[in-house]
Amino acid sequence: NGQVYISFLTVTEGDEDTPEDAEEQEEEGLVILKVVTVDGEDQLVTIDNEEELAAVYEQVMEDLFAEDEE
Repeated sequence: NGQVYISFLTVTEGDEDTPEDAEEQEEEGLVILKVVTVDGEDQLVTIDNEEELAAVYEQVMEDLFAEDEE
């Protein structure tokens, strides 16, 4: 749709005992923000629309797992 989003994974070193723990932490530490232009400057804002957030989340997860498979 031409909209730009940025996702971040927060990581706490040493909390990953098993691959399952790492995957759970990955989902808990995922932050997705939308880039909007205000007065000619880009700003990051939260996504308030649940449908939009779900669609972006799905795309981010697909991209993350695609990178893992490479």
